[in-house]
Amino acid sequence: LRNPELRGKPVGVQQKMLVITSNYAARAFGIQKGDSLRVVKEKCPQITICNGEDLSFYTEVSQRAFDIALRWTSRVEKLGLDELFLDLTELVDERLATEDTASDCAVRGSAAGPVAVG
Repeated sequence: LRNPELRGKPVGVQQKMLVITSNYAARAFGIQKGDSLRVVKEKCPQITICNGEDLSFYTEVSQRAFDIALRWTSRVEKLGLDELFLDLTELVDERLATEDTASDCAVRGSAAGPVAVG
């Protein structure tokens, strides 16, 4: 948390004259993505609004997370600043091949959903 004093308090991030995201404390007041600043202040007068125009910090952190993911696999896809998708199939296959119980273990699942092992 960049500003620990905001922990647990309603916070919104502004771009232009809209709130583009908010934390759970703010959402409890009914604040939604795309609400105008006027509407947000009516719903939650005590909200702290942070400037979201400069994304350089988040771009840097996002790149660091991407670089860490590359340590696990070269098959990484990035979606926006805050989502990564890793194909760990080879890593899982290698792990299962070295396990004593690999022959007794079934893997169920797909890239579109959760994977269950066992």
